[in-house]
Parts: sequence; C-alpha cells; structure tokens
Amino acid sequence: MLTKLNLQSNGRPESRLGTPPPAPTRPSSTDTTPPTIPRNLANREAATALTNAFSPFRRRRDGGGTNQVELRSYISQLLRPGEPLRCIMPGFPCKSPNPDSVFGPDADAAEATAVRELERLATALNAAHSDGVEIWIIQDADLFPRTPVVRSAAAVDRYSRQVASLTTHPAIKWLRVGDVLAEAATHSSGIALIEQRYLEDPDDLHDRLSTDPQLLRTYRALHAFLQNEAPAVPGRSGRAHRRAISAAALDQLARSRALSALMADEFDGYLRLSGRGYGPQERRVGINLIPGNDSAGMPWWHCLVERRDGSLDLIKRKEGMALGYSIVEGEHGPYFQESR
Repeated sequence: MLTKLNLQSNGRPESRLGTPPPAPTRPSSTDTTPPTIPRNLANREAATALTNAFSPFRRRRDGGGTNQVELRSYISQLLRPGEPLRCIMPGFPCKSPNPDSVFGPDADAAEATAVRELERLATALNAAHSDGVEIWIIQDADLFPRTPVVRSAAAVDRYSRQVASLTTHPAIKWLRVGDVLAEAATHSSGIALIEQRYLEDPDDLHDRLSTDPQLLRTYRALHAFLQNEAPAVPGRSGRAHRRAISAAALDQLARSRALSALMADEFDGYLRLSGRGYGPQERRVGINLIPGNDSAGMPWWHCLVERRDGSLDLIKRKEGMALGYSIVEGEHGPYFQESR
C-alpha cells in the first residue's frame, strides 16, 4: 500500500522522524567555500582526461582494446576520491631462450625502450589526474617453469632485477607473481598456492577443446607461438618435438588461465594493461611498448632495431643478422641499426 506523504505548509515532505529537513539555502555572496563537485561528475571529468592521455599510447592494430567511450566509462567506474588510478600489466617475464630471437639472456635496449615508454605513459596519466596513477608490472615467468620459452630460475631472477633497475619513476612498480598473495610466506610458497587455488588440469582442458571455440583459439595461438619461439632440442626428432610443443601449449594454457583468474581476484578495481591489442569486448587497454609502433611484438622475445629514418622496431636476431644490420652496444645493451 502506498503511503501518502504529509506536506508542510511550505510544500516539502515531513521527515519520517517528525522534524522537517532544513530548507536549502543559497550561499551568501561572502561565502568563499568552493562548491563540491558531485562524485559522478568529477569522475567523468577525470576519466575523460585520463582517456585522452591514454590515446597516443593505445595499440590499435589488433583490436586496440576498448574504444574511447567504453574506456572513459570503465575508468570512471574505477576511480575513487583521493586515490590514484591503479593499473596492472603482466609482462617482462624473462628473455627468450631462443638464440635466433634475442642477443642473450639479459635485459637490453629493447626492454629499456619499453620501460621508457611506460615512463612516458605514467607521466602523461599523472598530468591528467590530480590523484596520480600507479602502474604495477607483474613479472609472471615463475608461474611457467616448464614452458620451453622460460629460462632457468637464476636467469629469471637476474632479468627481473635488471628490468626493475631501468626506472626510478615513482608510478611504476614491480611485483613478482609469487609475491602477489599476501598470505604466502615466501615466493615459492606463493607459486604453490596459486597453483593449488587456480591451476586447472591440462587433460581436462584438452577434453574441452572440441566443445569450446574460444578455448581452442587460445590453445592454437599458444601452440603457434611455442612452435616458433621454443628453441630446438638437439637429438629430438620432429615427431617428439611436436608432441612436446602440444603438451607445453596445454600446460601454458592452464597457467595463463590461472594467471588471469589471479589477476581478477587480487586486482579488482585495477585497469588491465597489455602490450597486445584486444577487441572492444575486453576490458583491457592495449598499449605500445615501442613508441608509435602498432605492429611491434614483445621486447623480451625480440631485439630492438633503429630504422634508417630513426624510428624504432622489434625484430628477431636471426632476421637482423640476415639483413646485415650493424650491432650497436648502447647504454642498456645491444641493438640493431639499419644501414643509413
């Protein structure tokens, strides 16, 4: 049954507590207190500024992530008064173990260029948002110990320290995936806990490939990547190599899904960044790690090359050697230079 409101003589509803709410008052001409901006309006304005700041860094070639309107709406939902916009980006796992792809096991000019581009992004976002930004890089190699494109634990440790030392920007923060769960006492126990909590049986995933088109597409993409990137094993037959790649792709599929589930649980309220592009249905922002280059791959699987016109790109070491590019020893390690 609807309750009829009791009206005062001034036409305003009577309070349920019996005392009428105070009438609104106009600020006096001497009142210098600035008006309070409604949170939804403040969020929209901040989200618009942040979306515009992202624009020059967006990766558009293979999907480009959310479009401008969707991104602005999503950022608006994530913003909290007095808090920075927090972003999360899994990446910088380790240098490829394939000598046809990279110069060696250490971070080099490719990673230095990518980190410098992240610094530029962080600076632009800080300028657009008075509460600033945080960009958390989750180094995830430790979750993929049996993947043939991941180096030894010692090499991963060294690489992790090297890339973290490339920047002192206060907005860029580094975290190893084994240190994400606060309840884990050690890094290794953190990995074990992630596996226990999130890791699916690869055999179960294999059984689902025939009925889940999206899962099958992801598996095929991982298989193709491993087929191209995994180094050859001396003495292994072609058939044995193909079986090993298929098993590794299933294992990587399970671990990639575990990583995504971990990110969703532990970083709720963070904007997901990626060095790859995503379609508009994904709430992720694809960004370029090489300035202005929409087609570059990931720096940890490639070598940096300086083109004749001064632009930067990523190529495989084997390709650079075949083209006769010069190898330059830069401040942060080697890179190719196209002949001028």
